[in-house]
Amino acid sequence: RQIALPAPGRFATLMKLISDNLSSPLKKDKPLWEVTLITGVADIAHCPEATCAVFFKFHQTLIDSVTGAELVGA
Repeated sequence: RQIALPAPGRFATLMKLISDNLSSPLKKDKPLWEVTLITGVADIAHCPEATCAVFFKFHQTLIDSVTGAELVGA
């Protein structure tokens, strides 16, 4: 899915959106994973050229932390 941050797309707004998303459980009638493209990202000090972010959410039964890090790295 795709979500757009409200302008000006600050880092704190991005973290709040991700936090809110993590606090809601995955739906049992849907796949046990989600990938979200977040557009409208700006004002991130360590990556000023960023305009979007990708947020992955997996159910704990699908992936562990090591496999998850390898997957994101790939």
